Amino acid sequence: MNKKYCFTGEEKTVRDIVLRRIKALRSFGDVKEGGLGGWIEKESNLSHTGNCWVYGNARVYGNAQVYGNARVYENAWVCGNAQVCGNALVYGNARVYENAWVYGDALVCGNGVVRHMMHIKEGVYTREEIDVASLLRCSVGAAPVGGRVLLYKRVNKIGEGVYSSLHDKDFLYKDGEVSSIGRDVQVDWDVSCGEGLHCSGVHYWREGDTLIAMWVDVADILSIAEGKVRAKKVLVIGECQ
Repeated sequence: MNKKYCFTGEEKTVRDIVLRRIKALRSFGDVKEGGLGGWIEKESNLSHTGNCWVYGNARVYGNAQVYGNARVYENAWVCGNAQVCGNALVYGNARVYENAWVYGDALVCGNGVVRHMMHIKEGVYTREEIDVASLLRCSVGAAPVGGRVLLYKRVNKIGEGVYSSLHDKDFLYKDGEVSSIGRDVQVDWDVSCGEGLHCSGVHYWREGDTLIAMWVDVADILSIAEGKVRAKKVLVIGECQ
């Protein structure tokens, strides 16, 4: 493998973790050969392929990975098990950590914090606290209107306007009716596959023979994680053509 950076020998300790400054061994993207980069803990934090780079005072450590053409700069931190890839940019005082994933053409900047199992794949995310509307736009590409958001789910069609869940064939969705889990479930942003009705954008789903559209009230959302929404109840609109 043709390595694109080496360690300069300059080190600093942050939270008992030794970070090492990097230097470019060759030119790529907007990085020039010999140019100083930011700080990483180990080589697994930053890929030697693609145009990805860590700049300035930015830090990447733990099991975090930056790859593809992603860039991390200014005072941003990426740590934990987080991944930043694609053409994503993380900068300013942004923090990406735990099991978060920033990818595609996403921008996380300002004081933006992406954590837990949040997936940011497009748009600009600047929120320090979880903001449902912003997270919907950046995670599943949907924007709330009048307190609700249009989402989709793949199911199996068993009759005209009647569909069964892929994971529980006895759980039915019916055109024009509300489907509910029928019990109280607490909001938990750490859980992506827990109790609740799962829905997302058009292209998220792969299984099932039918795609249906549904309205989800923002107030009924339990989590937005791993590119999908988990909700208490949904209003089924009908089968997509």
